[in-house]
Amino acid sequence: RQFYNDSVMSFNTGIQAFPANLVAGIFGFSAREYFEIEEAAKETPKVQF
Repeated sequence: RQFYNDSVMSFNTGIQAFPANLVAGIFGFSAREYFEIEEAAKETPKVQF
């Protein structure tokens, strides 16, 4: 997840900088969203032995 979000941040920054923003506009590149998990998935599972 961290690697993906770092890649998205780099991509989004890259398509906003000149001259890449011109190429991004021509080819229809748009900003990507970060990967986020739901609150329920963040909880630690309870294990009983």
